Amino acid sequence: MVRFVVVGGGAAGWITSHYLKRNLDCELTVVHKKENEIIGVGESTTPTILKVIEDVKSWQEDSKALIKYGIKFNDWLRPNSEWYHLFEDAFIKDGVDSIEFLKNEHPKIDTTTFNYYHGDFLVRCKNNIMDTKNNSIPGYGFQVQADKLGLACKNELEGEYRLIEEDVTTVLSDKNGIRSIGTENHILHADYFIDCSGFERILINRLSSFEPYEDMIANSYIVGRLDKHKKRPYTVTTALKNGWRWEIDTQDRTNAGYVYCDHLTSHEKAMEESGIEGEKKSFVSGKMKDIAIKNCISNGLAQSFIEPLEATSLMMTCYTVEKFVEIIKRGKRIETLNKIMDKFLKHTKEFVKYHYILSERKDSEWWEYWTEQKSDIQDFFERSLKNKRYCKKNDTLLNHYNIASMMVGYECLTERKRI
Repeated sequence: MVRFVVVGGGAAGWITSHYLKRNLDCELTVVHKKENEIIGVGESTTPTILKVIEDVKSWQEDSKALIKYGIKFNDWLRPNSEWYHLFEDAFIKDGVDSIEFLKNEHPKIDTTTFNYYHGDFLVRCKNNIMDTKNNSIPGYGFQVQADKLGLACKNELEGEYRLIEEDVTTVLSDKNGIRSIGTENHILHADYFIDCSGFERILINRLSSFEPYEDMIANSYIVGRLDKHKKRPYTVTTALKNGWRWEIDTQDRTNAGYVYCDHLTSHEKAMEESGIEGEKKSFVSGKMKDIAIKNCISNGLAQSFIEPLEATSLMMTCYTVEKFVEIIKRGKRIETLNKIMDKFLKHTKEFVKYHYILSERKDSEWWEYWTEQKSDIQDFFERSLKNKRYCKKNDTLLNHYNIASMMVGYECLTERKRI
């Protein structure tokens, strides 16, 4: 029986633990502090969440989840613009999907027509209809309270794991990886150690190093709750002069946050512009050089962080543990995970970055930095076409529809901006 030790008791730790226990014959120990800091940034998911925790009883109610059909982008192209990125995949007919259809036959389509063409998710968004039936591929995600989602996974595992609520005090490593970890009262050995300790990176930092994304200049955020609670089946993001703001509705609260660069604007100005009062929190975008090395795997914030863009971290968490289990079942070396995740992270980071670069805004140093960068969107677009990446049920990976939605939203296929 394979022995796992998972370090970290946040959403990443418990999602990882639940998936391991449900898919492998294993002995599981979870180590975490009695009090875990809640990062509290984006609290929404992509459709892949259902692949990982769909058998967790009552998780939707426990995490106060609302259905999510996609994301609304306000003022990103230019002030007073709007477009929706929805979880409805492209049609496929005679080997041609919508991104190919748009480029070759209908390049001037507007974003509203594009979304209506594919299904009724836009109608549901505009009318606040929350229906889990008759959905397009890949389906829908959820807006959740991430800490409570983790607890739902924990409760589902009752009696199936060993819990040690103590700080990790020692980590011993050698040429084979992590030899053991120590807490106040325990010395733990395992076949595999999973680091879900967040930005502390208690284990993986012993074996590898963090590589920052130097070109992603956002490094600070504010997070808080809004007094006025709405229930919208989509996440709202609004581009402002010096950064961008998100709003995420769950069953009983609306969370909001603001992302900015503290080299370009002060915390006081960020609060004033966003309308959110809160403590400044800092972060560094990047990833571990080795996500999996020897007998240690990093997941969640311990592995990578692009920025507090909703759904990104939970999406990475789910995809990482899913692929790790596949590797274990096939008897492959865990370093195989590096190639898979490096490709996924690179593509996702590029996708995030283009949401800035394709803007027409130049009303601040923040937007001038992004919009003056040289864009290789043509190469990105052509690679997406060649890959023929169509979507599957509860899918995560970026596919033709994701690219098409962004391209139409930013008017990249019009005569004026056509690539």
